[in-house]
Amino acid sequence: MRAFRTARSQGVGRLVAMGLVLPIALVVVGWGGASAAFASFYSLTGTNSNAQFMSPDSLTREVTVHAYGPGDGGFAFGSLETSGRDLSLGNFSDFSGHVTCMKVIRLHHGRFDVIVGAFGTVSPEALPTLPGKYAEILTVEIGSFTSLTGPASDTFGLIGANGEGLPSAWPPSCKRASFASQIVPPLPADGVIQLRQF
Repeated sequence: MRAFRTARSQGVGRLVAMGLVLPIALVVVGWGGASAAFASFYSLTGTNSNAQFMSPDSLTREVTVHAYGPGDGGFAFGSLETSGRDLSLGNFSDFSGHVTCMKVIRLHHGRFDVIVGAFGTVSPEALPTLPGKYAEILTVEIGSFTSLTGPASDTFGLIGANGEGLPSAWPPSCKRASFASQIVPPLPADGVIQLRQF
């Protein structure tokens, strides 16, 4: 995530590697249930942040997600990296973990709410990794929104004081989450989180 702050990826993380994801899905669900599972197998991939134009001081939240699963709130796999700091513009806290669950909620007019849970560690910027494990929840809205520079196709939210998750001995649950503090990315052209169904 620290490298992402200095040089944005040119589309990396936006594309789903079909040749990799689909074989993994077959292993996860088993050959016998593959046809039923693919009807509700999702990927949520991409990057986004709340950075405004080229002002580094505006950046307080960013996320990179690669999550794959049936979307029923249970097992999912992939990776989640988040980074955040408070409005005093102190050092970032970087979360890095493995995706453990994902819930896809179909709304009206082509909109979706997505909850992704991950379990991992937190490393404050320029400091050693904090002891223990952290549970992170990423909430994503897929639809039509208005940003500072025009239409946006997604919003995102994180938990924790600086968006770094919360200390936990167990992975988080994706059964429910709050969407009350979603961030509409100011610059949608710089990043997008996409939901796809196979």
